[in-house]
Order: sequence, then C-alpha cells, then structure tokens
Amino acid sequence: MPWFRKDFIQVDPNIAGGFLPSPVQAARRNDLTPTGERLGIFHPNLMALTGGPNVSPTVAWQMSNMYTSVPPVTTGVNFLGAPIPNSNSLWCWRGDAAPGPNSYAQIARVGMAATDIGGGVTFTSFYALHVVDDLPNYPDSNVFYGVNLSSGKRAIYRRSTSIVGTAVSLSLPQLIATDDPGGSPMLWVPAIYAGTYPITGLFPWFSVDLRGNVLIKATLAGAPAGQRQCLIVAKSSTNHALQMRAQSDSASFILPTLTHGPQRIANFAITNPEQGPLGRGQAIDGQSFGALVLFPGGNGVYVGQ
Repeated sequence: MPWFRKDFIQVDPNIAGGFLPSPVQAARRNDLTPTGERLGIFHPNLMALTGGPNVSPTVAWQMSNMYTSVPPVTTGVNFLGAPIPNSNSLWCWRGDAAPGPNSYAQIARVGMAATDIGGGVTFTSFYALHVVDDLPNYPDSNVFYGVNLSSGKRAIYRRSTSIVGTAVSLSLPQLIATDDPGGSPMLWVPAIYAGTYPITGLFPWFSVDLRGNVLIKATLAGAPAGQRQCLIVAKSSTNHALQMRAQSDSASFILPTLTHGPQRIANFAITNPEQGPLGRGQAIDGQSFGALVLFPGGNGVYVGQ
C-alpha cells in the first residue's frame, strides 16, 4: 500500500448483524470526493459516529487538508494530488450510500460564509462535532458542529444527512446559536426573570443527546447584573428553538443544597464532552438535563427539567 493510502477510518460493529455485519472502511486518504478533490490528512481532533444494527452508520470527521484531483504523482491506480491551501473541513460518510465519491459529503469548510450571520463573517476553525440519528426522519441523521468565526465569535450549526438516490445529501445549514451580533434577533433568548436578550458569550462546548436535543451554556447581553449566566436547551421537537432552562441570579432565586443550606446560583460549568451523544461533563435525555451549578461558596451537581 502506498504511503499516501495508509491512513483510513474504519467502522467496527458493536454486535454483528443488521446494516453493519462486519468492519467497514469509511474513508481512506486520497479517496475521491464529490467536490472533485481527494481526502488529504485526517485531523486528529474531531470525529463522531451514529447508527447501529438497525440503522446504517453515519461517520463525520475533520480533515486538516484536501488534495487536488489532478495528481502530479501516479502510482498504479492510486493518485497523489497537491495539498489545497485553506481546506480544513468537516466531512461525513454514510454506509447506505453507493461506494465511491458519492458516499461522502462536505459539511463545512474554513473560509465558508457563516450562514444567517451578516457582515461577511466566515468560518476560521471547528471545535466540536456530534452526530445523532434523526429519529422522526428515519434513517436520516443530524450533524451538529461548533465553529469559530472570523469576527472572534462562535456559532453552533446543524445539518441533516439523507440519501437521495444512492448519494449522500445534506440539508442547508441551520444556525442554532451564536454570540455574533450579526445573528438574527430570532436567536435571542427568553430569560426566566424578565426580557429577551442576545447571547454575548457562547461557551464553546455543548452536548447533544440521542434525541438531538442540544444543551448550551451562554452569557446574555443586557440582562441585569447577576442574571446573565444561563443554560439553554435547543430541542429537536421545537426545531431547535432556544429555551432557557436555568439562569443565575444574585439576589432573588435561592437553590437548596444538601450541606450548605440555601444558595444563589452564580454560574454553570460544562466541560468539553467526548465527541458523541451523552458525553462526559453533562447529559440531557428528552426533558431532563444535568449540569454543574456554581455558588458563591461552592458548587453542586443538579438534574432539572
């Protein structure tokens, strides 16, 4: 095997049977894609998987770069193109697509315009990637990805994957949340205490459960002092509209604790979860979620609705 064909992604079944009876090669370096480019170097950070015995798998991952389709070097049937500048990108593969280029689809790429954010803002890098089954639209799947923007802000997007004919098809990107001021007022958050406010600080990590519900930590702009930290849920049943689920309050709202009496919520903590549903750090499942709540004198883990 030539050196530029040795890197690959393989999907191994947890149990034999169904759509994935045995290990399957999802992607290999130098494979041809629908864009006419070839897969280059796989990025080590982001990868996600969904599917199982009864649902054909979807794999998503990050590429450090891509290769040109016209190769300067030819070795048998394997071609090595030149690296393409600024081609850091997110891709997906579906096991129920026809083998070959049409089994791949590009989710996003550095330099792309940030959909639904004005002012010429573009993608500069990616920091999170999750894939879950789209339960109401079997056997489709949903890809959620976190993006760093050229404005210095962040955004969370969703795209659904399906099969059209024998090829992978992606929906248009849906902007779920952003702290960029160019985002639509439709993404402002209804606070628990009073008012509807834009997000001024979008915490980078977020969780996605098996139902496609998203848990987000953010700071609100314009809310009263002490009431600006919040946990937000974007539920699949409401087309991922932002809903406040917990909010800090320095004066009025008191939360009971087991060992330190009544405490006011100061902030929340969410860690970077593993790239997959129900990752470490926090969890959500349908109507419930858990998170670390910070108090002026300590912290505690809570589960809420």
